[in-house]
Amino acid sequence: MLVFALTALAAVAVDFSPIASGGIVVVRNWLPAPLTAALRLDAMELRADGCFRASGLRDRRTTTGAARQAFGNADRLVLNMARGLGGDRIARAALDEHLELLRQNLGVSLRRPGLRVAEQYYSIHGRGAFLARHLDERHDDTKGELGWTSSTRRSISFLIYLSADGWGEP
Repeated sequence: MLVFALTALAAVAVDFSPIASGGIVVVRNWLPAPLTAALRLDAMELRADGCFRASGLRDRRTTTGAARQAFGNADRLVLNMARGLGGDRIARAALDEHLELLRQNLGVSLRRPGLRVAEQYYSIHGRGAFLARHLDERHDDTKGELGWTSSTRRSISFLIYLSADGWGEP
């Protein structure tokens, strides 16, 4: 049985303040390498078992430059990491513990103690698939600094890359 060590984000001294104004924070190697490898293997095995589906959210541009939703073979594949999902539950439980520490640290740093993890999913991007930078919020009362006053704003996304070393090298 593999046991994954919990890495306290406080020890990393992460400055989360850019998030408060819509900025991005990158923390490299946040998860221990063995956990990252276990999650990557879990995703690959679940994909081989046919558990993934096309997201249906690939954003392509038309010839006029206007955005539209489009589907196709180059779409990314996604799998909701629901509680009943098979595969490596131990690795996903360790991820949950790391996310809980992150949630707590963000809540304190951003003065948002009510933050919660609303959804988790694996996303596999094949050749030509992508998810462009975008905003989930479409209503004026959830944009900018005003949005931080509402406890219902879907305000923070965590992207945890599970790619192997050298994945983008030629």
